[in-house]
Amino acid sequence: DELEHCRHSLNNYQVYGIILLQESPYTLTYGQGQYRFSSGSLLCVAPGQTGGKTDDGDTIHIKGNTVRNKALILNSSGSTGYMFMQTRGGIVKVDNNRIVNEVTRNPKTGKVYGMQLIWCQFEGGDVTLTNNVCKGLSHVAYVGGGDGTPLFTLKAHNNYFEGDTRIYSHKIKELRLDFTGNTFKSTDKSFFLSEFAPKGSVVFRNNDVTVTCGDGQFMTHFGKSSTNAMRFDKLEVSNNVFRGVNSEQDMLKQVTNTKKRKVKSNSYSR
Repeated sequence: DELEHCRHSLNNYQVYGIILLQESPYTLTYGQGQYRFSSGSLLCVAPGQTGGKTDDGDTIHIKGNTVRNKALILNSSGSTGYMFMQTRGGIVKVDNNRIVNEVTRNPKTGKVYGMQLIWCQFEGGDVTLTNNVCKGLSHVAYVGGGDGTPLFTLKAHNNYFEGDTRIYSHKIKELRLDFTGNTFKSTDKSFFLSEFAPKGSVVFRNNDVTVTCGDGQFMTHFGKSSTNAMRFDKLEVSNNVFRGVNSEQDMLKQVTNTKKRKVKSNSYSR
């Protein structure tokens, strides 16, 4: 299947990886050099290097790859340093990839680790995920920071997410989410949102959710501000199957400020 095109970007690699470039008739930057790749090329990347192609209006597809991490990768704060994708204001379309992080616990300390599938800061971005398998997650997305991210849009259709499946929001002005037909196997009681933006919209329909730890929550809030500061201009939660979730009222108890709300035809079981 062909997707609509998306913009190029330069990426700061945080992982050792081997990538098969199925469609890449481009000259790409890696480190201090530039290299010409044709379709079918094999690309090796390492932490600390910057690579890709500057956004000049051209387009690129990312699809059909297998990424498997077997190394414990830590950042300066001692938590996971592995992220699959970093957006800097670009439009990214990713489909039919298998992305697996096999190191979900530090073998020395026993502390749980995982992979951030998407990291978006400052410039925002627009990401579409379709038909991907993503395992060993610490977050589906980590969004915001600095002086505030203007807007982040994330659409996810027919994906499999396993691990900590939350989207974490911090200092973001607007968040737009559309999740349809996905499977969630969450190891955290909060299976979707950790905080939210001052404004935004959420569509969550036809998903299959299993929570394996605690009473499943659609959103958790740990900040000092009131949950009323997080505004859902539109909230639709419909035709989902929830396992490990007590009820609609319990699941949505942290969502207190909605303008347009549609919650119907969901099933709940413990």
